[in-house]
Amino acid sequence: MIPAPLPDNERERQRALDELNILDTIEEPAYDDLAFLAAQICQTPIALVSLIDRERQWFKAHHGLAQREGPRELAFCAHAILNDDLLIVPDARKDVRFHDNPAVTGAPHVKFYAGAPLVLRDNIRVGTLCVIDDHVRDLTEVQRQALVALARQVVSQMELRLRLQQLAQLDQAKDEFISMVSHELRTPLTSINGALALLKSQSVGALTDQAAGLVDIAQRNGERLLHLVNDIL
Repeated sequence: MIPAPLPDNERERQRALDELNILDTIEEPAYDDLAFLAAQICQTPIALVSLIDRERQWFKAHHGLAQREGPRELAFCAHAILNDDLLIVPDARKDVRFHDNPAVTGAPHVKFYAGAPLVLRDNIRVGTLCVIDDHVRDLTEVQRQALVALARQVVSQMELRLRLQQLAQLDQAKDEFISMVSHELRTPLTSINGALALLKSQSVGALTDQAAGLVDIAQRNGERLLHLVNDIL
């Protein structure tokens, strides 16, 4: 068995995987459906959306396989992410990289493997959409194209996930801005306008005509500014 070397951009790859915030999340129909379609089209009992973490591979979708993760050094997918092309292993028993892999010599008795890399921006490959069989076989050209196309749809789901996270961050920033404006501007403006109203009513003492005029100007502009702040909120 030959463990896969680390990709040249491993640091950036792990950063992108962390930004996805997808590891150890619950199962989602969008990913499960794509794995199901991959298994049906390729006619394999197992299909996985596999993500390669620092020391493990973790399955976002695991059609036909009960486990959710495994050691990275045993992962076929760790080899598949080293290139952009589809990795095809017709008979793992005859491949020096995998012939004595525990997943080959024991359950689930992997003989055939095909993995399409999940390629994010800047050619960052975070994992694969892969199909597995316990029989020696290959894929037709149509099946190969379909597996790659489905992998692109998995990537689209991941990009949507990132976009939704960004929108959530913007929404939080908006709430924080509103809170700041309310506390830092509206509250003191309300106090200032209240004080000006007391002065104008002369309940705290008589004002000269000139002072009363200045109070009127201040009050009008204070109310105008408060209306503007309320409109912003």
